[in-house]
Amino acid sequence: METSDVTVPGLLDWLDAPRADRGINTLDLAGEWQYTPYPELAANTRAAAGELTAAGVRPGDVVSIIHRNGPGFVTAFFGALAAGATPSPVVPPALFQDRASYSRHVGAILGVAAPRVVVVETELAEQLGPALREHGHRPLTLGTTAEPAPPAQPAARPHTALLQFTSGSSATPKGVVVSWEALQAQIGLLVRWLGFHSGNACGTWLPIHHDMGLVGMVLPSVVTQSNLWVMQPDQFITGASRWLRLLGSGVVQITAVPPFSLKHMLRRVRDEDLAGCDFSKVRVNVVGAEPIDSRVLDAFTRRLAPFGWPSAALAPAYGLAEATLAVTGKDLDAPVDHVRVDRGRLRLGEKVVVDSGEVPVDEPLELAASGSVLPGVTVAVRDEAGDPVPEGVLGEIVVGGSSLADGYRGHEPWPGEFVTGDAGFFWQQRLYVLGRLGDSLKVRGVQLFAEDLENGLGKVEALWQARYAVVLGTLEGQDTAAALVVKQPGQWSAEVFRELRRQARGLRVVVAAVNRGAVRRTSSGKPKRRAMFEQLMTGTIDGVVVHDSAKEES
Repeated sequence: METSDVTVPGLLDWLDAPRADRGINTLDLAGEWQYTPYPELAANTRAAAGELTAAGVRPGDVVSIIHRNGPGFVTAFFGALAAGATPSPVVPPALFQDRASYSRHVGAILGVAAPRVVVVETELAEQLGPALREHGHRPLTLGTTAEPAPPAQPAARPHTALLQFTSGSSATPKGVVVSWEALQAQIGLLVRWLGFHSGNACGTWLPIHHDMGLVGMVLPSVVTQSNLWVMQPDQFITGASRWLRLLGSGVVQITAVPPFSLKHMLRRVRDEDLAGCDFSKVRVNVVGAEPIDSRVLDAFTRRLAPFGWPSAALAPAYGLAEATLAVTGKDLDAPVDHVRVDRGRLRLGEKVVVDSGEVPVDEPLELAASGSVLPGVTVAVRDEAGDPVPEGVLGEIVVGGSSLADGYRGHEPWPGEFVTGDAGFFWQQRLYVLGRLGDSLKVRGVQLFAEDLENGLGKVEALWQARYAVVLGTLEGQDTAAALVVKQPGQWSAEVFRELRRQARGLRVVVAAVNRGAVRRTSSGKPKRRAMFEQLMTGTIDGVVVHDSAKEES
């Protein structure tokens, strides 16, 4: 998979010889693409390093950055590195539902990061000023001084090149300490796997503060001085057809998305939106960040095939911030591997794969592989005692290798490996991921995963045009599976109730019709299942329960 003869530049090498024929293209609020060439980015980055130094930043300090996707973030990030500091991206307010929850979230992050300064995008400074001052900081905007600071000479590189905060899908966000060596190793892995170079352009709408958008898309593009096309997350959500037209224009060869966005595009995009598109130049579209439903991959490929979508372009992968990013990924020239799993065997330490010679099981779970282990990474699957399990046996995923982070800020360093809390198994040297052990219940000895139930509801036709999530927990003393669906109460609920009861035998089953904000996600799009279940449990969910097996059977 790796091209060993590819030379990967260092993180700051591009500053010394920026290419005038490459740069960052950013979609502005008027829907126009704005171009910033690398020489301009390099000059702004050196000036940013000087401004940070003048503001009191010293080697080893943390610089928190609150900025939307675009070249301003790039200059702040690399400016911090050039000043010898550690950049730490923070989610911007546009990706939060209300000001109070955003203030609490940012306060928690800044309390852990303890930054010397907080760099804020100029357009956000007035909005964020009160919240930052509440937590003992004031916004620092770059490039707005009357006399710009002189270009800084790169300082000694910091040990920690990135303080990356997890998205907080199941707990309070943690600061992942990524060393210079680990970040460089991960970028090298991605450059070789995905083919980043000046002849391949990358496109992304993923949040730039999140590992998949930052480490996966932006940093390899800048380090290799590839053309980069950038949209904001909300521009994608409200304009999925615009994103697909970008891919269909032939200018982007590399991109990455979470699985939920494939469903979003299938719901929103019409044939007339794709008129004139030719997707044949798309080389790879990484699909990661959640367990992957093979039916969604197939549906997306079929939908775009008439417009030239390459059959092997979708590349399932598995990664996490604690490993800097990518852990496993599909061979780009190969089809996606699939396997059948017996739902009745989903127990840690038990073989779950259905061999071709076995008696067929009722409705096996079809899983798409997240690819094979990437070079420089180590992956093991272990049982509850911590012992390795054979192929096809379900266990907990443990990762290590050259791009493993040091640990969480303020905690003891990891001993060379990280226990992920994700359940999965190897089969024919491919990793299959079922979901987080914290988002599952054991029912009659069988592990039941919220992601599995959620994907199973995808066969309910009424839900193809709806947003929904499945949550698991204990409700009034009973193990419960609940479907939260963003729809008005109607006939659809009976079908959802029947399907969820069929899948979640032995559990109390609840179906709720909720308002849009009730299906809560992190800024990277992952469901906040624990928070949603707590609201259901306390009766504060923004919606109404339309079916409850405990009450309908009493």
